[in-house]
Amino acid sequence: MLMSRRTHNLVENLLSSVPEQLKAPFREVLGKDHPEGLARSERRRLQRLLPKTPTVTTLYGRPWVVTDAPSFLGAHHDIFVEQQYRFRPDSAAPRILDVGANIGVASLYFARQYPTARIEAFEADPALHEILVRNLSVHHECAKVRALSTAVWTCNGTIPFRSDGADGGAIHEQGAMRVPALRLADVLAESPVDFMKLDIEGAECAVLDDCSSSLRNVNALIVEYHGPSGAPPQLGRLLRILESAGFRYHLHPEGMSNPHPLAGIVSPGRFELQVNISCIRE
Repeated sequence: MLMSRRTHNLVENLLSSVPEQLKAPFREVLGKDHPEGLARSERRRLQRLLPKTPTVTTLYGRPWVVTDAPSFLGAHHDIFVEQQYRFRPDSAAPRILDVGANIGVASLYFARQYPTARIEAFEADPALHEILVRNLSVHHECAKVRALSTAVWTCNGTIPFRSDGADGGAIHEQGAMRVPALRLADVLAESPVDFMKLDIEGAECAVLDDCSSSLRNVNALIVEYHGPSGAPPQLGRLLRILESAGFRYHLHPEGMSNPHPLAGIVSPGRFELQVNISCIRE
């Protein structure tokens, strides 16, 4: 038994050192996916890349364009390993909104996990939207995903946007470009929403406040709250909006947070607090 375990570990170590590009054809022939879509050897390669270094990885046996390895690895772990977006749909063809879709990691998860779902992916950054479409196009599960090149906001039209080339692009009055915008309240009013992921880099309070009455049409959602460094806190306001819409919620810290808030130390970066808020109906 001891020899067998040693042999198994040896084989595992040898296989993990083989690039996924070489193993992918064998997986395809055998009809096997990597359990989490991303091989350990590929994960280690991505971990060595500097932030915002473009590359192409292999995700579930298909090429996947990555603009920023750290944010991709974080999203892959949260979504495919921890499965933080798993929910129980109430309909045979659940409607899912991926708001702030970035390069499509969550949309791919939804398409694989809920094959009959109607998925709408919204991405404001035009460059990232192109990558989103490219990534999803090579996965047959995503053939019916609607990828929209638009921000969500409190009104329809265009809005100033600041891109950072990774996962931190945001609506900003000093943004160098203007992008199309859809009023989220109108999107929610179209038909019931089984699940919504909302990751819009600090615009969540304004948007959810505007569509507070339409939130009754949403069965479950995850909101990524971003508290800007030095700005008045809005988490309480956001939670009151969610409570008024009839949600129970669970808070989970995410990303960079102030490690010593009682000492008054300002957190580095744009946000002093990031929290994932998972919301379900009573």
